[in-house]
Parts: sequence; structure tokens; C-alpha cells
Amino acid sequence: MLARFAFRSLRSKMLAAFLVMGLVPMTVVGWMEYARSRDMLIHDAKERLSLNAGSVIDKIDRNLFERYGDVQAFAGNPWRAGRRDNGSMPPTSTRGRTGSMT
Repeated sequence: MLARFAFRSLRSKMLAAFLVMGLVPMTVVGWMEYARSRDMLIHDAKERLSLNAGSVIDKIDRNLFERYGDVQAFAGNPWRAGRRDNGSMPPTSTRGRTGSMT
């Protein structure tokens, strides 16, 4: 079977030699560039994710700071527990109430 693929002419020998001499370096360079491109893409993706995470953290931090300010404002409100500073209850609305609860 190998005799069938034997290189009989100079043309077939040169074609095989040029294919081997061209494909081997091309394969090596292609593999190296693939690995380099993959590493660059991974690095870029990590950098973008890091920037996005920082942005999200900043938004959450600002939102929590605003809520903390709201809580502080409510805590300082004299009506917060239904009492004024002098201890009396705030006025309540009687609109919509009936005399008995049935």
C-alpha cells in the first residue's frame, strides 16, 4: 500500500517537501497566535468585568448611603413614634371612620 504513495517523480517529491516545510511553521505560528489572542481576550474580559463590578459597587454604596440618610432623618423626626417632643400624641384624622367596628 505504501508503494502506491511512493514519490516517483521529482514533482511529487518537491510538492511533499514544500507542503511539509510550509505547513509545519504555519501550524506552529498559528498555534502561538491563537494562544496569545486567547490570553488577550481573557485579560480584556477580566478588565471589563472588574470595571463593571466597580461601577455596580459604587451604585450600591451610594444607594445605601442615601437610605442611611433617610433612616437618620426619620430617627430625628419628633413624630416618628407618634409623639411630639413634649410627649403629646399627634392629631389623628377621623375622616372615613365609623362609630363602631362591625
